[in-house]
Amino acid sequence: MSTGPPQKKQKVSDEDTPLTELPKDQNAPATDLPGVSLLVLPDVLLRIVIDYAGVSRSAVLSCVCKVLNSNVAIADKMRKTFRYTDCPTRSKVLVSRAKSNLVCLDLSNCVDWKDTDCKELANKLPSLQHLDLSGALKISSHGAKNLARNGGLLSFSCNITSRFSLCKDMRLTPAYVKVLPKFAPKLRQVELTAGSKIKPGNLDVLGELPNLEALSLFLEGFSVLSMKRILGSSRTLTHLRLKIGGWTKFNWWDIPNSPNVAPLTHLVVSDEPILIPDIPKWYFDLGALKSWLLVFPTLSAVTIYRSDRGGSQLTPLALSALGDEVLVLRDNGLKPTFKLIEGTLHINRQWNPLELGRDEK
Repeated sequence: MSTGPPQKKQKVSDEDTPLTELPKDQNAPATDLPGVSLLVLPDVLLRIVIDYAGVSRSAVLSCVCKVLNSNVAIADKMRKTFRYTDCPTRSKVLVSRAKSNLVCLDLSNCVDWKDTDCKELANKLPSLQHLDLSGALKISSHGAKNLARNGGLLSFSCNITSRFSLCKDMRLTPAYVKVLPKFAPKLRQVELTAGSKIKPGNLDVLGELPNLEALSLFLEGFSVLSMKRILGSSRTLTHLRLKIGGWTKFNWWDIPNSPNVAPLTHLVVSDEPILIPDIPKWYFDLGALKSWLLVFPTLSAVTIYRSDRGGSQLTPLALSALGDEVLVLRDNGLKPTFKLIEGTLHINRQWNPLELGRDEK
């Protein structure tokens, strides 16, 4: 029995009371981003109620709730967007867990995903709107079809990348192109690199997309391709970006001659010098540009990339005079603006043509 004087019980303030440890989701994959897993959100809310019950100053609770809301927003965003990061096992786990919530799936430069992986997700991505398969070398048209089966895609990209830019890496085939209007009829933006597997007429089905607003094409095959059918059948296409490679002959004068044409407003052109000796090439010169401006009366902004190795020889002075000439010939009084850039258009950059000037900086 203690004989000493009774010790006075110290009062512990609310601020000194340690918080209980956040519950952990044992099944959640490791992540470098901060945030609270949505799977343990009820436990987190319960912890706040217990730890802050009776707190007189509401500012403390308000501050904690603000942090919690921020973390939940981060966690929710993580479950809607996935970008491949060279970890095949983790990537497949994350995509599988976020199936119903996934909005954006970026598998660019992914060499581990195959058609069989895509087949497992067929009809299981109801919210998917954006799909990028650039550089996904082992995903063919069958895999693309399975990923697009929900029918809600708004944007699709299958380009070369800085990592995979050889001819053998240009995987676009006629079957690949046909997948888009059949399984993704809501597409608004399409970005494609067409190699030697694409022949005349293979790209015409893109004109069947009823909502297509922005089209970006890098033509690097050996065939003479044309945009005539696409530009004559699309009723929604406003933004067009064309890069013609050094191995390709593109006929700039083969365009629709009827009044029923796409309502183009913005055109970005990069016409690389020919790499095959003794073979003539039709360049995007002043005559070709004038034809486009007259055929498409709504065309108001033209950006031209001019290579220092040759190709198009358009000059600012010639463009200025052409703008005045077209203004007189057009009935709508719309004078086009021109931008001439010395350099190369990098098609393998992620590009949104609705954000004007991103590649033109």
